[in-house]
Amino acid sequence: MKKTLKVLLLVALLSTILFALTGCGNKLVATKTTESSDMNGNAIKYDEKIEISFKKDKINKVKMTYTFENKDKAKSYVDQFNAMIQLAKSFGSEVSLPEMKQSGKSASLELNAKAFAEFASEEEAGMSKEDLKKELEAEGYKVK
Repeated sequence: MKKTLKVLLLVALLSTILFALTGCGNKLVATKTTESSDMNGNAIKYDEKIEISFKKDKINKVKMTYTFENKDKAKSYVDQFNAMIQLAKSFGSEVSLPEMKQSGKSASLELNAKAFAEFASEEEAGMSKEDLKKELEAEGYKVK
C-alpha cells in the first residue's frame, strides 16, 4: 500500500510541477531516464517523455510516455499503475486519472486540463517559466 501511494504521489508531483507551465507557448517537452523499483522490489529503468500542449496560455493536454526495456516490464508497470488507481477509487478517493495504456515497450497516460489541474497548487501555478524550467532540470529533466 505504501509503494502504491508513493507511485501515485510521484505522478501527482510530476503533474503538479508541469501544471505550472501555463504561460510557455504551444508545447513543452521534458525528458529523462529513470531508475527505480516496482512494487515487487524489481529494478526497472525507463525513459520518460512528457509533452504538454497549451491553449490560450493554459494547459490543454498532457501526455506522459514511458519506454521500457521490453514489453513485459511495460505491461507490469501499466498493470501496477492501473491497480493503484482502482485501489484509490475503492477507498473512496475521487481520483480522476485515466487508466494507463500499453503499446509494445511503451506505456502512456493522457490527461486533459481538468484532470491535470486537480494536482496543482496555486503556488505552483504561479511559478515563472524560467523558475519551473530550472526546477525540472534540477530533477534531471531535459526541457525543450
